[in-house]
Amino acid sequence: MPAFRWLRTRPRTMVSADIVTIGIVAIAGAAWAYQGDPTAQVGLNDGSVRVTTQADPMVGHVDDLSMVLDGVPFNVRDTANRELLPQLIDDLKAHEPPAAWTGIDGMVPNPEHDDWQYELDGLQNVQKALRDNDFVTLAMLDVDGSRVDAALAIGDVDTADHVGVYTQGLFSGTSKDDGISDPLRQMYDVDALAHQQLLQDGRGGETTAMVMWMGYDSPQNVDVLSDAQAKGGADSLASFADGIRAVNPDTKLVGLGHSYGATVTGLAAQQTDAFDSIVLFGSPGVGTTSMSDLRVPAGQVYALANPLDPVAGSGHFDGGWWPLGTPTTQLDGVTELSTAPSGDLTGPAAPSPWSQVWGLLNPLISIVQDVVTGFDQHNQYLVRGSTAEYNIAAAVADAPDKMIR
Repeated sequence: MPAFRWLRTRPRTMVSADIVTIGIVAIAGAAWAYQGDPTAQVGLNDGSVRVTTQADPMVGHVDDLSMVLDGVPFNVRDTANRELLPQLIDDLKAHEPPAAWTGIDGMVPNPEHDDWQYELDGLQNVQKALRDNDFVTLAMLDVDGSRVDAALAIGDVDTADHVGVYTQGLFSGTSKDDGISDPLRQMYDVDALAHQQLLQDGRGGETTAMVMWMGYDSPQNVDVLSDAQAKGGADSLASFADGIRAVNPDTKLVGLGHSYGATVTGLAAQQTDAFDSIVLFGSPGVGTTSMSDLRVPAGQVYALANPLDPVAGSGHFDGGWWPLGTPTTQLDGVTELSTAPSGDLTGPAAPSPWSQVWGLLNPLISIVQDVVTGFDQHNQYLVRGSTAEYNIAAAVADAPDKMIR
């Protein structure tokens, strides 16, 4: 039976509840063609929602109110989420809290307004991404507190022969400037490159799709040192992957994770066998040193690490000694892919030659420059035209013969 997971929204008023109820009715109607005649039961007193079908039980329950569900076709999710999104924005705008309160010493900023703006930014960024890119589908929409989670897909996930699911790490989020547009462009490039490799491989009839999954509470500061949010994200990602497998059982499903998102992806792969392979870049570890703990076929764990990337070199979450352990690329059972320049493909940025000259005079300058360059390299795995990007696309295309090692 398909695994169904319900996504959350938080109604502030009965108006919000009515809006989400309309969304539930739309989903129930769309799901009728998928699994039979549905019976919707919406309980507003405790904020719960249940939807069942008589033909094949489809039962979901969440705190507050809910919409779309893992295991339902992506075109159904897209329709329902697109209908709900502008209604959520309008409802949010109609209930703007004061920006400040009058205090003893004058006006005091209202933190509730900051949360309100954060949520509005997330919803409007999602809306802008859909407006600017007519090839994108809205596979997931979830409002958890003030955080807006979303998954945007390129291509037809329901039918694609190859599907990649990309999870980001530190500082990612829908509410940030370019928080959606930049990674979406990167996934568009990877999708196009994977298709090009299929054509070169004589497999032009095979199709690809990419999902930019932003469905967890990503770290924004020193909380990146803890794996607590990664574990929570892994639960959601595993369920999302199960949903893809339910609607497209024959696809080649590849999990892509960068930085803390690699940890999320690795932990998710320990909970589900939905992934055919995973690709980890700039990875601080996956919670274990044994690849047998990951429920992916042997030889299907790939990792990339730029030479000065301090995160990829840390092994922080590999299950070894804190805070440093074995880098993911050095674990048994992991296939390391190159990030070095190769032919027309570029590699990561190198330290400035001038810094190397100054480093001869003062070793401290050289160390500082390496640290700065290292953090630059940490964010250079999806640079257009790079060896790293090429290898990531080759994994999505299931083209091991094209991988540069």
